[in-house]
Amino acid sequence: MNKNILYVLFFLSLFSIFNLKAINLGSIDLFLEDIIIFISTLTLFGYIANKNNEINRDLTVKLWYFYIFFIALITTIRYFFGEIEIISFFFILKEIEFFIFFILSYSVGRMLSNGKIAIYVNIIIIPSLVWGALQVILGIKAHYGIGGIGNEAPSISGMSFGVISFIYLYLWLNNKIKKLSIIYFCLYITSSLFVILTVSRGAILAMLCANIFFWGALFVFKNESSKLKYILSSISIILIITILNYFFDFIYLFNTVIERFSRIDQSSNIRFNNWGYLLQHNDSLGWIVGMGKSFPNVITGSSYLQVDNQYIRNIIEMGLIGSVIWFILIFSFIYTVFRANKKVITIIAITFTLLFLVYSMVSEAFQVSRISLLYWAFTGLLIGIIKKEKIIKD
Repeated sequence: MNKNILYVLFFLSLFSIFNLKAINLGSIDLFLEDIIIFISTLTLFGYIANKNNEINRDLTVKLWYFYIFFIALITTIRYFFGEIEIISFFFILKEIEFFIFFILSYSVGRMLSNGKIAIYVNIIIIPSLVWGALQVILGIKAHYGIGGIGNEAPSISGMSFGVISFIYLYLWLNNKIKKLSIIYFCLYITSSLFVILTVSRGAILAMLCANIFFWGALFVFKNESSKLKYILSSISIILIITILNYFFDFIYLFNTVIERFSRIDQSSNIRFNNWGYLLQHNDSLGWIVGMGKSFPNVITGSSYLQVDNQYIRNIIEMGLIGSVIWFILIFSFIYTVFRANKKVITIIAITFTLLFLVYSMVSEAFQVSRISLLYWAFTGLLIGIIKKEKIIKD
């Protein structure tokens, strides 16, 4: 496999953070990442099909194969019984797209130096932070607050900035150049602040839970001198946000956040009623193996993601068995990192997954392309880097 082609595909695939629409085919929109992943599939086919390839011995990759086989089998059976529509297979293709994105990132993590990976990642995500800063400085309002490039929806923008914040958290903790570490720490604070300024309740709640776990875990597991460093870092976060607020007056956005959280009971009741209505359509076998991909869309008659809960969607589409397989797939990432015996990276892996698991309570986080692609890009890169460092060590 030509490494240069792989690097170019990976770099281009990272543009999915901008949600760039490429082609409109009637009722179907093809985005840039769809085209890149299609080309990547053709490029990686021989690489993936080789049974002796190291990548096929990875636990997460094996689980991906089993997961795709399961959802394809159940969906095909349900389709032949006329319970779902042909669009269901597009949902399976989207899952395969996530898998290819994971393989692409995994391969780059194994082959490319950590320094070059950091350069590629920074080239892509810095424009998002610049756009966020411009919105704050110029007082531009997207929906409730600031928005992301290519998609101004608060939920997607909030989680995009949330992912960026944890990428910089990882870079900060794993960089040996002091000045660069300081820059990464400041970018972590900035992107975390931007999560709040999107006024997305789900993203804010997810980021808050993830950060509480992260800083708490670091404080428990690090030595005394490191604890002082993280205490000072926490104080720095508060001071920097206070200073920034003095110059740019974030108070009006913080007030919007408070106002939206004050109405959380109202939106929660709507969601609970919607979940109950959707779950009523499960048959007896559906509770065990699911009704097939996109069945909630058959119920609502819409092509949009309207369940607003990843776990409810999983139960409807894949049943209890499929949901268990899905959870094992997600936690296999943490298990792989844990086995590498790298305490700080394990904490980051758990924190990053926790960010998505909490957000999944109010969104289909692992179905929304822009967000899910970022998740699988980070997990793929991290596993690839760990495998590469193990090879070098051996």
